[in-house]
Amino acid sequence: MSRPPGRSVPTLGPLERDVLEVVWSRSSDTGSDGIIGVRDVHESLSDRGLAYTTISTVLTNLEKKGVIERTSRGRPVQYRAIIGRDEYSAALMNEALSYSRDRRASILHFVCGMDESDVEALRELVERTGGRHPDSPAAGTPGSPSSPHHGSPDPAP
Repeated sequence: MSRPPGRSVPTLGPLERDVLEVVWSRSSDTGSDGIIGVRDVHESLSDRGLAYTTISTVLTNLEKKGVIERTSRGRPVQYRAIIGRDEYSAALMNEALSYSRDRRASILHFVCGMDESDVEALRELVERTGGRHPDSPAAGTPGSPSSPHHGSPDPAP
């Protein structure tokens, strides 16, 4: 699951997030192909008292926003996620950072709000990967995010 590069993450309302969580849950079910129908989503959220047509409309809106796709044109209509939960969360964090004047300060505030086990997990990930996503180009190239001068002016002589 992956979004085209350069596209910003869509803003989702509370009901859209809840519906997307149901779609993501289907994707993570053992032995599931990640495809889910409107009826299944409606049943998963039955405690909310929402109309079937409301769920159908929300799924259509999520499709228009590019986070799910319709997998069939006939009936019953079925959907699957285009972007995964972790990828969506990372995109939200990156978008939030793009609004910051001081990315380091923003990251520090974020990390200070984490519990100790998450901070330790982050530390281990950075040490193991050098701060690079496993699918990224090799670390250390000039201008790459792992380069010491990425995003900062050249050091003073």
